[in-house]
Amino acid sequence: HWQRTYRNAGKPVIIVGWDSSSVAHGAVETFFAIRQWLADNHLDAVLRRAGGWGAYYADPQVGIIRPGAPRIRYKQVPAATVTARAMSAPYEASAVTALPR
Repeated sequence: HWQRTYRNAGKPVIIVGWDSSSVAHGAVETFFAIRQWLADNHLDAVLRRAGGWGAYYADPQVGIIRPGAPRIRYKQVPAATVTARAMSAPYEASAVTALPR
């Protein structure tokens, strides 16, 4: 199941770290902002929650897996930074544009 929905999804996979620390730092709002952005832009991606990644100073954290590309993780991604420019990274063929850090 993990391989099919993460590594071999055939489309971008966006993962939001979700534990007590990240929730306190806005991960829930970030998750729903990303979900809304995907819907508003009619983009096909897998959006998942995952357990915390241990770097609590960096919460909320967002990971992006693009087909055929290494996983990228962004730190301190509040919901307010979920914009067309920042979230378009998984859909660009060139280098990923960084979310605000």
